[in-house]
Amino acid sequence: MGIVSPGSRMADDEIKRGVTELEAHGFNVVVHPQCFANHHRFAGTDIERAAALMDMFEDPEIDGIMCTRGGSGCMRTEHHIDYDIIRYNPKFFCGYSDVTLLLHAIESETDLTTFHGPMLTSFQESDEYSFNHFMAVAAGKQPELTFPEAIPLATGTASGQLIGGSLSLLSTLLGTQHDFSTDNTLLFIEDIGEELYKVDRLIWHLHRAGKLQNVKGVIVGELTDINDSTDGTPPYVLHLHDVIQELTEGRDLPIVGNAPCGHGKHMATFPLGAQATLSVGTNKTTLTLDEKVTI
Repeated sequence: MGIVSPGSRMADDEIKRGVTELEAHGFNVVVHPQCFANHHRFAGTDIERAAALMDMFEDPEIDGIMCTRGGSGCMRTEHHIDYDIIRYNPKFFCGYSDVTLLLHAIESETDLTTFHGPMLTSFQESDEYSFNHFMAVAAGKQPELTFPEAIPLATGTASGQLIGGSLSLLSTLLGTQHDFSTDNTLLFIEDIGEELYKVDRLIWHLHRAGKLQNVKGVIVGELTDINDSTDGTPPYVLHLHDVIQELTEGRDLPIVGNAPCGHGKHMATFPLGAQATLSVGTNKTTLTLDEKVTI
């Protein structure tokens, strides 16, 4: 497994812990030297970070690529990426958060499947739930994933292609060459560190751009550190769950909250564009891949 840092820098001791955890599960791990570079808050300059990603795709000894963390900075690297290199050297590429932008860019430019899933920061301690799902999806299996702490917002069952990622990054992609379609999809969204009124604005932006119009179901991940304003203004109160229900009122869609696809306790692996079935019940929620995913 090749490790790169296309966004913010990860502390050396955290890189070591993540590598140790992956090696304990049998991986041969190669950390690109760029991960230890330091340029402002980033792991190297924009060109250096993009070049490291190209190195990993070109290296025949590397079977898959995982990012260290998200943070910020991936958008600064995108125009330095050589998509022909990626297209002719297809590999498993995994990340989330700020890496959402690269997942969509690579999928858009190359038609290759990318994976919204764990990064090195996800393996600072043992998490068998996340690791087992990661291994099953990476191996091309069709696992059924149970959401142990799900909040059912609207029960039902629907199938569609998985699409989504960090809500703030999805909003950033609108109107760019890597804009995305949500028609006939299971849309998954998550985020961290935003105020409630900003989250409301972000999901309304997707709505106004037509991204909720033809979805088959909605998966809302664990929303970490999403808080109300503390600047003395009246509280906003509305949670993202409330806003999603408001914008999909009257439609027969399965909708679930607190799913394991964000910055929370667990991190499932979602292949972008893969056909899946979401079943939301009052006591049990599952997501099943309907096809084997190959690179």
